[in-house]
Amino acid sequence: MNKLILCTVGTSIANSCPEQRELIRRKTNWTDDYSALSKQLDDFVSKTSNPRKISAEMNTLDRIGIDAGDRIVLLSSDNAPGRACSEALKQVIMEHFGLASGAVDLKRIEGLQVRDAKLLREQGLKNFVKVVLSYLNDPQYQYSYETIINPTGGFKGILPFLTILGMLYGKRTIYIFEFSDELINLPPLPFSFDLQLYNRVRPALHFIDREVAVSEQAFLNHVTDFTAPERDLFMAFTEPFDAGMITLSPLAYCLLSIEMEHEHCLVTPQVDEHVRNEKGVSGIVLKRLIGNAENPLWRNSHIHRWDTTDLLIMKQSRTAERIAGFVKNDRFHVTHAFSNHDEYERTLGKFSKSDFDTAEFINWEPDENVGVDEDNRDALAEERDDLLVEKNRLGKNVEQLMSDIKEQKNQSSRTVSDLEKKIRRLEMETEELKKELEAQALKENPSIFKSIISFFDWRVK
Repeated sequence: MNKLILCTVGTSIANSCPEQRELIRRKTNWTDDYSALSKQLDDFVSKTSNPRKISAEMNTLDRIGIDAGDRIVLLSSDNAPGRACSEALKQVIMEHFGLASGAVDLKRIEGLQVRDAKLLREQGLKNFVKVVLSYLNDPQYQYSYETIINPTGGFKGILPFLTILGMLYGKRTIYIFEFSDELINLPPLPFSFDLQLYNRVRPALHFIDREVAVSEQAFLNHVTDFTAPERDLFMAFTEPFDAGMITLSPLAYCLLSIEMEHEHCLVTPQVDEHVRNEKGVSGIVLKRLIGNAENPLWRNSHIHRWDTTDLLIMKQSRTAERIAGFVKNDRFHVTHAFSNHDEYERTLGKFSKSDFDTAEFINWEPDENVGVDEDNRDALAEERDDLLVEKNRLGKNVEQLMSDIKEQKNQSSRTVSDLEKKIRRLEMETEELKKELEAQALKENPSIFKSIISFFDWRVK
Protein backbone atom coordinates (compact mmCIF):
# COMPACT_ATOMS: atom_id res chain seq x y z
CA MET A 1 0.00 0.00 0.00
CA ASN A 2 1.23 3.50 -0.81
CA LYS A 3 2.15 5.77 2.08
CA LEU A 4 0.99 9.26 3.03
CA ILE A 5 3.54 10.84 5.37
CA LEU A 6 2.61 13.94 7.35
CA CYS A 7 5.94 15.56 8.19
CA THR A 8 6.51 18.63 10.36
CA VAL A 9 9.44 20.74 9.15
CA GLY A 10 12.11 22.32 11.33
CA THR A 11 15.31 24.20 10.53
CA SER A 12 17.90 21.44 11.04
CA ILE A 13 18.65 21.54 7.32
CA ALA A 14 20.00 25.08 7.87
CA ASN A 15 22.07 24.42 10.99
CA SER A 16 25.30 25.16 9.12
CA CYS A 17 23.95 28.31 7.46
CA PRO A 18 24.98 31.65 9.05
CA GLU A 19 21.98 33.39 7.50
CA GLN A 20 19.60 31.20 9.52
CA ARG A 21 20.90 32.69 12.75
CA GLU A 22 20.36 36.17 11.37
CA LEU A 23 16.74 35.44 10.41
CA ILE A 24 15.92 33.66 13.66
CA ARG A 25 17.30 36.61 15.65
CA ARG A 26 14.39 38.77 14.49
CA LYS A 27 10.68 38.29 13.77
CA THR A 28 10.07 37.43 10.11
CA ASN A 29 7.03 36.80 7.95
CA TRP A 30 6.39 34.25 5.21
CA THR A 31 6.84 36.90 2.49
CA ASP A 32 10.11 38.37 3.80
CA ASP A 33 13.26 38.02 1.69
CA TYR A 34 15.03 34.70 2.33
CA SER A 35 17.15 34.49 -0.82
CA ALA A 36 20.45 34.59 1.07
CA LEU A 37 19.42 31.61 3.21
CA SER A 38 18.21 29.73 0.13
CA LYS A 39 21.61 30.16 -1.55
CA GLN A 40 23.41 28.87 1.53
CA LEU A 41 21.02 25.90 1.69
CA ASP A 42 21.74 25.05 -1.95
CA ASP A 43 25.48 25.11 -1.27
CA PHE A 44 25.09 22.88 1.82
CA VAL A 45 22.90 20.32 0.05
CA SER A 46 25.19 20.12 -3.00
CA LYS A 47 28.18 19.31 -0.75
CA THR A 48 26.37 16.65 1.36
CA SER A 49 26.52 13.19 -0.19
CA ASN A 50 24.66 11.33 2.56
CA PRO A 51 20.95 12.31 2.45
CA ARG A 52 20.53 11.29 6.11
CA LYS A 53 22.99 14.03 7.07
CA ILE A 54 21.00 16.75 5.33
CA SER A 55 18.25 17.13 7.94
CA ALA A 56 16.33 15.31 10.66
CA GLU A 57 13.38 14.99 8.29
CA MET A 58 15.49 13.35 5.55
CA ASN A 59 17.07 11.06 8.13
CA THR A 60 13.60 9.77 8.99
CA LEU A 61 12.20 9.59 5.46
CA ASP A 62 15.22 7.73 4.09
CA ARG A 63 14.93 5.11 6.85
CA ILE A 64 11.18 4.70 6.29
CA GLY A 65 11.75 4.14 2.59
CA ILE A 66 9.86 6.19 0.01
CA ASP A 67 8.37 4.62 -3.12
CA ALA A 68 7.15 6.18 -6.35
CA GLY A 69 3.46 6.10 -5.36
CA ASP A 70 3.95 7.71 -1.93
CA ARG A 71 2.83 11.22 -0.95
CA ILE A 72 4.65 13.52 1.49
CA VAL A 73 3.13 16.56 3.18
CA LEU A 74 5.56 19.14 4.59
CA LEU A 75 3.97 21.22 7.38
CA SER A 76 5.87 24.50 7.54
CA SER A 77 5.99 27.21 10.19
CA ASP A 78 4.81 30.68 9.17
CA ASN A 79 8.07 32.62 8.85
CA ALA A 80 10.94 33.15 6.41
CA PRO A 81 13.28 30.45 7.81
CA GLY A 82 10.41 27.95 7.79
CA ARG A 83 9.62 28.72 4.16
CA ALA A 84 13.27 28.55 3.03
CA CYS A 85 13.88 25.24 4.82
CA SER A 86 10.63 23.69 3.57
CA GLU A 87 11.28 24.64 -0.04
CA ALA A 88 14.84 23.31 0.14
CA LEU A 89 13.64 20.11 1.76
CA LYS A 90 10.96 19.62 -0.90
CA GLN A 91 13.56 19.87 -3.63
CA VAL A 92 15.85 17.37 -1.88
CA ILE A 93 12.97 14.91 -1.42
CA MET A 94 11.93 15.13 -5.07
CA GLU A 95 15.48 14.60 -6.34
CA HIS A 96 16.55 11.88 -3.89
CA PHE A 97 13.36 9.77 -4.05
CA GLY A 98 12.45 10.53 -7.67
CA LEU A 99 9.07 12.04 -6.81
CA ALA A 100 7.13 14.47 -8.96
CA SER A 101 6.35 17.93 -7.60
CA GLY A 102 2.69 16.99 -7.09
CA ALA A 103 3.68 14.13 -4.77
CA VAL A 104 5.20 16.54 -2.23
CA ASP A 105 2.78 19.08 -0.73
CA LEU A 106 4.23 22.09 1.05
CA LYS A 107 1.68 23.54 3.49
CA ARG A 108 2.21 26.92 5.10
CA ILE A 109 0.54 26.90 8.52
CA GLU A 110 -0.51 30.49 9.05
CA GLY A 111 0.16 31.75 12.56
CA LEU A 112 2.42 28.80 13.45
CA GLN A 113 5.39 30.58 15.06
CA VAL A 114 6.76 31.02 18.58
CA ARG A 115 7.28 34.78 18.93
CA ASP A 116 3.60 35.67 19.41
CA ALA A 117 1.87 33.34 21.89
CA LYS A 118 -1.55 34.93 21.30
CA LEU A 119 -1.26 34.46 17.51
CA LEU A 120 -0.04 30.90 18.00
CA ARG A 121 -3.00 29.92 20.17
CA GLU A 122 -5.70 31.81 18.27
CA GLN A 123 -4.54 30.95 14.74
CA GLY A 124 -1.41 28.83 14.52
CA LEU A 125 -2.56 25.76 16.43
CA LYS A 126 -6.05 25.89 14.96
CA ASN A 127 -4.70 26.10 11.42
CA PHE A 128 -2.19 23.33 12.11
CA VAL A 129 -4.86 20.92 13.39
CA LYS A 130 -7.20 21.90 10.55
CA VAL A 131 -4.63 21.09 7.87
CA VAL A 132 -3.71 17.74 9.48
CA LEU A 133 -7.41 16.83 9.78
CA SER A 134 -7.98 17.63 6.11
CA TYR A 135 -5.65 14.73 5.28
CA LEU A 136 -6.78 12.37 8.04
CA ASN A 137 -10.43 12.77 7.00
CA ASP A 138 -9.84 12.62 3.24
CA PRO A 139 -11.37 9.33 1.93
CA GLN A 140 -8.74 9.27 -0.84
CA TYR A 141 -6.07 8.73 1.81
CA GLN A 142 -8.15 6.98 4.49
CA TYR A 143 -8.77 3.84 2.45
CA SER A 144 -5.98 3.79 -0.15
CA TYR A 145 -2.90 4.90 1.79
CA GLU A 146 -1.09 3.98 4.96
CA THR A 147 -0.89 7.28 6.81
CA ILE A 148 2.31 7.78 8.82
CA ILE A 149 2.92 10.74 11.12
CA ASN A 150 6.50 12.05 11.29
CA PRO A 151 6.82 14.81 13.92
CA THR A 152 10.65 14.76 13.96
CA GLY A 153 11.11 18.36 12.79
CA GLY A 154 9.50 21.63 13.77
CA PHE A 155 8.41 23.18 17.06
CA LYS A 156 8.29 20.66 19.87
CA GLY A 157 5.18 22.44 21.18
CA ILE A 158 3.08 20.95 18.36
CA LEU A 159 4.31 17.41 19.00
CA PRO A 160 1.50 16.61 21.53
CA PHE A 161 -1.18 17.79 19.07
CA LEU A 162 0.14 15.68 16.21
CA THR A 163 0.66 12.65 18.44
CA ILE A 164 -2.88 12.89 19.86
CA LEU A 165 -4.38 13.16 16.38
CA GLY A 166 -2.45 10.05 15.44
CA MET A 167 -3.88 8.25 18.49
CA LEU A 168 -7.43 9.37 17.80
CA TYR A 169 -7.27 8.26 14.18
CA GLY A 170 -5.25 5.09 14.83
CA LYS A 171 -2.23 6.15 12.74
CA ARG A 172 1.36 5.05 13.17
CA THR A 173 3.85 7.65 14.41
CA ILE A 174 7.55 7.58 13.47
CA TYR A 175 10.11 9.59 15.40
CA ILE A 176 13.88 9.86 15.38
CA PHE A 177 16.26 11.96 17.40
CA GLU A 178 18.25 14.30 15.17
CA PHE A 179 20.82 12.36 13.15
CA SER A 180 20.50 9.26 15.34
CA ASP A 181 20.55 5.79 13.81
CA GLU A 182 17.32 4.22 15.03
CA LEU A 183 13.68 4.98 14.29
CA ILE A 184 11.24 5.04 17.19
CA ASN A 185 8.12 3.31 15.93
CA LEU A 186 4.94 4.14 17.86
CA PRO A 187 2.13 1.82 16.66
CA PRO A 188 -1.52 2.94 16.77
CA LEU A 189 -2.88 2.64 20.29
CA PRO A 190 -6.04 0.59 21.04
CA PHE A 191 -7.82 3.87 21.68
CA SER A 192 -11.62 4.20 21.44
CA PHE A 193 -13.54 7.46 21.57
CA ASP A 194 -15.95 7.82 24.50
CA LEU A 195 -18.63 9.98 22.90
CA GLN A 196 -20.75 9.93 26.04
CA LEU A 197 -17.96 11.46 28.14
CA TYR A 198 -17.12 14.01 25.48
CA ASN A 199 -20.74 15.12 25.14
CA ARG A 200 -20.79 15.86 28.86
CA VAL A 201 -17.60 17.94 28.83
CA ARG A 202 -18.24 19.62 25.47
CA PRO A 203 -20.11 22.69 26.85
CA ALA A 204 -17.21 23.33 29.24
CA LEU A 205 -14.65 23.01 26.43
CA HIS A 206 -16.56 25.47 24.25
CA PHE A 207 -16.69 27.80 27.25
CA ILE A 208 -12.88 27.75 27.56
CA ASP A 209 -12.48 28.12 23.80
CA ARG A 210 -14.49 31.36 23.92
CA GLU A 211 -12.75 32.74 27.02
CA VAL A 212 -9.21 31.35 26.31
CA ALA A 213 -8.61 30.78 30.05
CA VAL A 214 -11.04 30.29 32.98
CA SER A 215 -11.04 29.25 36.62
CA GLU A 216 -11.28 25.57 37.48
CA GLN A 217 -14.65 26.00 39.17
CA ALA A 218 -16.10 27.90 36.22
CA PHE A 219 -15.00 25.07 33.94
CA LEU A 220 -16.48 22.35 36.13
CA ASN A 221 -19.75 24.32 36.43
CA HIS A 222 -20.20 23.88 32.67
CA VAL A 223 -19.73 20.07 32.72
CA THR A 224 -23.07 18.31 32.31
CA ASP A 225 -24.19 16.46 35.49
CA PHE A 226 -20.80 16.94 37.11
CA THR A 227 -20.12 15.22 40.45
CA ALA A 228 -17.16 15.85 42.74
CA PRO A 229 -15.57 12.36 42.37
CA GLU A 230 -15.25 13.04 38.61
CA ARG A 231 -13.04 16.08 39.08
CA ASP A 232 -9.76 14.46 37.94
CA LEU A 233 -11.48 12.79 34.99
CA PHE A 234 -12.66 16.09 33.51
CA MET A 235 -9.62 18.15 34.52
CA ALA A 236 -7.63 15.90 32.16
CA PHE A 237 -9.15 17.99 29.35
CA THR A 238 -7.35 21.09 30.68
CA GLU A 239 -3.89 22.35 31.52
CA PRO A 240 -2.59 25.23 33.71
CA PHE A 241 -2.51 28.64 32.05
CA ASP A 242 -1.65 31.57 34.30
CA ALA A 243 -2.44 32.88 37.79
CA GLY A 244 -4.57 29.92 38.80
CA MET A 245 -6.43 29.78 35.48
CA ILE A 246 -6.74 26.80 33.15
CA THR A 247 -7.02 26.42 29.38
CA LEU A 248 -7.60 23.64 26.86
CA SER A 249 -5.22 20.68 26.84
CA PRO A 250 -3.89 19.46 23.48
CA LEU A 251 -6.39 16.58 23.66
CA ALA A 252 -9.35 18.90 24.21
CA TYR A 253 -8.11 21.25 21.50
CA CYS A 254 -7.91 18.42 18.98
CA LEU A 255 -11.35 17.10 19.93
CA LEU A 256 -12.95 20.52 19.49
CA SER A 257 -11.22 20.98 16.14
CA ILE A 258 -12.49 17.60 14.94
CA GLU A 259 -16.01 18.44 16.09
CA MET A 260 -16.03 21.72 14.17
CA GLU A 261 -15.00 19.91 10.99
CA HIS A 262 -18.09 17.71 10.62
CA GLU A 263 -21.73 18.31 9.72
CA HIS A 264 -24.99 16.36 10.02
CA CYS A 265 -25.20 13.12 8.06
CA LEU A 266 -27.03 12.86 4.76
CA VAL A 267 -29.61 10.06 4.39
CA THR A 268 -31.73 8.67 1.59
CA PRO A 269 -35.47 9.46 1.83
CA GLN A 270 -36.09 5.75 2.42
CA VAL A 271 -33.73 5.69 5.41
CA ASP A 272 -35.28 8.88 6.77
CA GLU A 273 -38.80 7.40 6.60
CA HIS A 274 -37.78 4.05 8.08
CA VAL A 275 -35.90 5.50 11.04
CA ARG A 276 -38.58 8.07 11.91
CA ASN A 277 -41.28 5.39 11.81
CA GLU A 278 -39.28 2.87 13.87
CA LYS A 279 -40.66 2.88 17.40
CA GLY A 280 -39.27 1.88 20.77
CA VAL A 281 -35.67 1.02 21.55
CA SER A 282 -34.82 0.14 17.95
CA GLY A 283 -35.80 3.61 16.74
CA ILE A 284 -33.71 5.25 19.46
CA VAL A 285 -30.65 3.16 18.61
CA LEU A 286 -30.90 3.91 14.88
CA LYS A 287 -31.29 7.65 15.48
CA ARG A 288 -28.31 7.59 17.81
CA LEU A 289 -26.23 5.69 15.26
CA ILE A 290 -26.90 8.34 12.61
CA GLY A 291 -26.16 11.14 15.08
CA ASN A 292 -22.91 9.54 16.23
CA ALA A 293 -21.81 8.81 12.64
CA GLU A 294 -21.41 12.56 12.08
CA ASN A 295 -18.22 12.40 14.14
CA PRO A 296 -15.23 10.95 12.22
CA LEU A 297 -13.63 9.75 15.46
CA TRP A 298 -16.70 7.74 16.37
CA ARG A 299 -16.92 6.37 12.83
CA ASN A 300 -13.29 5.26 12.87
CA SER A 301 -13.81 3.25 16.06
CA HIS A 302 -17.13 1.68 14.97
CA ILE A 303 -16.48 0.76 11.31
CA HIS A 304 -17.20 -2.79 10.18
CA ARG A 305 -16.50 -4.06 6.67
CA TRP A 306 -17.81 -6.81 4.44
CA ASP A 307 -15.77 -8.39 1.68
CA THR A 308 -18.78 -8.27 -0.64
CA THR A 309 -19.44 -4.51 -0.37
CA ASP A 310 -17.41 -1.32 -0.16
CA LEU A 311 -20.06 0.37 1.98
CA LEU A 312 -19.03 1.22 5.55
CA ILE A 313 -21.08 -0.41 8.30
CA MET A 314 -21.64 1.26 11.67
CA LYS A 315 -22.91 -0.46 14.81
CA GLN A 316 -22.76 -0.27 18.56
CA SER A 317 -21.58 -3.23 20.57
CA ARG A 318 -24.04 -6.01 21.33
CA THR A 319 -26.98 -4.45 19.45
CA ALA A 320 -28.69 -5.67 16.29
CA GLU A 321 -29.24 -2.26 14.65
CA ARG A 322 -26.83 -1.13 11.93
CA ILE A 323 -26.43 1.67 9.44
CA ALA A 324 -24.36 1.58 6.27
CA GLY A 325 -23.09 4.20 3.85
CA PHE A 326 -20.01 6.06 2.65
CA VAL A 327 -18.05 9.27 3.24
CA LYS A 328 -18.15 11.97 0.59
CA ASN A 329 -17.02 15.58 1.00
CA ASP A 330 -16.35 14.92 4.71
CA ARG A 331 -20.00 13.92 5.33
CA PHE A 332 -21.32 10.46 6.02
CA HIS A 333 -24.05 9.42 3.57
CA VAL A 334 -26.42 6.82 5.06
CA THR A 335 -27.71 4.39 2.45
CA HIS A 336 -29.23 1.73 4.75
CA ALA A 337 -30.68 1.45 8.24
CA PHE A 338 -31.33 -2.04 9.58
CA SER A 339 -33.46 -2.88 12.62
CA ASN A 340 -32.48 -6.55 12.77
CA HIS A 341 -29.46 -8.66 11.92
CA ASP A 342 -31.23 -11.05 9.56
CA GLU A 343 -32.32 -8.22 7.27
CA TYR A 344 -28.79 -6.79 7.34
CA GLU A 345 -27.17 -10.09 6.31
CA ARG A 346 -29.79 -10.77 3.66
CA THR A 347 -29.64 -7.34 2.01
CA LEU A 348 -26.37 -5.45 2.37
CA GLY A 349 -24.11 -7.71 0.30
CA LYS A 350 -26.17 -6.89 -2.80
CA PHE A 351 -25.17 -3.19 -2.78
CA SER A 352 -22.04 -1.11 -3.30
CA LYS A 353 -21.16 2.57 -3.17
CA SER A 354 -21.52 2.96 -6.94
CA ASP A 355 -25.22 2.03 -6.69
CA PHE A 356 -25.80 5.41 -5.02
CA ASP A 357 -23.87 7.67 -7.41
CA THR A 358 -27.11 9.31 -8.57
CA ALA A 359 -29.22 8.65 -5.45
CA GLU A 360 -31.06 11.43 -3.67
CA PHE A 361 -29.82 12.35 -0.19
CA ILE A 362 -31.36 14.77 2.29
CA ASN A 363 -30.08 16.35 5.50
CA TRP A 364 -30.67 14.31 8.64
CA GLU A 365 -32.48 16.56 11.09
CA PRO A 366 -32.97 14.90 14.51
CA ASP A 367 -36.59 15.08 15.70
CA GLU A 368 -35.68 14.27 19.33
CA ASN A 369 -32.67 14.34 21.60
CA VAL A 370 -31.68 10.70 21.93
CA GLY A 371 -28.25 11.54 23.39
CA VAL A 372 -25.49 8.98 23.59
CA ASP A 373 -26.51 6.81 26.52
CA GLU A 374 -29.41 8.66 28.12
CA ASP A 375 -31.67 6.77 30.53
CA ASN A 376 -29.55 3.68 30.06
CA ARG A 377 -31.14 3.13 26.67
CA ASP A 378 -28.10 1.35 25.29
CA ALA A 379 -28.33 -1.09 28.18
CA LEU A 380 -31.98 -1.64 27.30
CA ALA A 381 -31.01 -2.35 23.71
CA GLU A 382 -28.36 -4.80 24.83
CA GLU A 383 -30.82 -6.49 27.20
CA ARG A 384 -33.39 -6.69 24.43
CA ASP A 385 -30.89 -8.27 22.04
CA ASP A 386 -29.71 -10.67 24.73
CA LEU A 387 -33.34 -11.74 25.16
CA LEU A 388 -33.66 -12.16 21.41
CA VAL A 389 -30.56 -14.36 21.38
CA GLU A 390 -31.99 -16.40 24.27
CA LYS A 391 -35.32 -16.62 22.45
CA ASN A 392 -33.59 -17.90 19.33
CA ARG A 393 -31.66 -20.44 21.40
CA LEU A 394 -34.80 -21.67 23.12
CA GLY A 395 -36.58 -21.76 19.79
CA LYS A 396 -33.90 -24.01 18.35
CA ASN A 397 -34.11 -26.23 21.43
CA VAL A 398 -37.88 -26.51 21.01
CA GLU A 399 -37.46 -27.35 17.32
CA GLN A 400 -34.98 -30.07 18.20
CA LEU A 401 -37.27 -31.43 20.92
CA MET A 402 -40.25 -31.52 18.54
CA SER A 403 -38.10 -33.25 15.96
CA ASP A 404 -37.04 -35.85 18.55
CA ILE A 405 -40.65 -36.41 19.62
CA LYS A 406 -41.73 -36.80 16.02
CA GLU A 407 -38.94 -39.27 15.40
CA GLN A 408 -39.88 -41.24 18.53
CA LYS A 409 -43.51 -41.22 17.45
CA ASN A 410 -42.55 -42.45 14.01
CA GLN A 411 -40.39 -45.13 15.60
CA SER A 412 -43.27 -46.20 17.84
CA SER A 413 -45.61 -46.29 14.87
CA ARG A 414 -43.16 -48.46 13.00
CA THR A 415 -42.87 -50.78 16.05
CA VAL A 416 -46.67 -51.09 16.39
CA SER A 417 -46.99 -51.74 12.68
CA ASP A 418 -44.33 -54.46 12.85
CA LEU A 419 -46.09 -56.08 15.84
CA GLU A 420 -49.43 -56.03 14.03
CA LYS A 421 -47.83 -57.69 11.02
CA LYS A 422 -46.31 -60.39 13.26
CA ILE A 423 -49.68 -61.05 14.94
CA ARG A 424 -51.44 -61.37 11.60
CA ARG A 425 -48.74 -63.72 10.38
CA LEU A 426 -49.03 -65.83 13.55
CA GLU A 427 -52.81 -65.90 13.19
CA MET A 428 -52.48 -67.12 9.62
CA GLU A 429 -49.90 -69.75 10.59
CA THR A 430 -52.13 -70.86 13.50
CA GLU A 431 -55.13 -71.15 11.21
CA GLU A 432 -53.19 -73.25 8.73
CA LEU A 433 -51.86 -75.49 11.51
CA LYS A 434 -55.39 -75.86 12.91
CA LYS A 435 -56.68 -76.99 9.53
CA GLU A 436 -53.89 -79.54 9.15
CA LEU A 437 -54.49 -80.97 12.64
CA GLU A 438 -58.26 -81.05 12.11
CA ALA A 439 -57.85 -83.03 8.97
CA GLN A 440 -55.42 -85.46 10.57
CA ALA A 441 -57.44 -85.87 13.81
CA LEU A 442 -60.68 -86.31 11.95
CA LYS A 443 -59.08 -89.02 9.92
CA GLU A 444 -57.45 -90.85 12.85
CA ASN A 445 -59.67 -90.26 15.93
CA PRO A 446 -62.78 -88.10 16.07
CA SER A 447 -62.66 -87.74 19.90
CA ILE A 448 -59.13 -86.26 19.81
CA PHE A 449 -60.34 -83.89 17.06
CA LYS A 450 -62.82 -82.23 19.44
CA SER A 451 -60.12 -81.72 22.12
CA ILE A 452 -57.78 -80.08 19.61
CA ILE A 453 -60.52 -77.74 18.43
CA SER A 454 -61.22 -76.69 22.04
CA PHE A 455 -57.47 -76.12 22.63
CA PHE A 456 -57.03 -73.84 19.61
CA ASP A 457 -60.14 -71.87 20.41
CA TRP A 458 -58.74 -71.21 23.92
CA ARG A 459 -55.29 -70.16 22.63
CA VAL A 460 -56.77 -67.76 20.09
CA LYS A 461 -58.89 -66.15 22.72
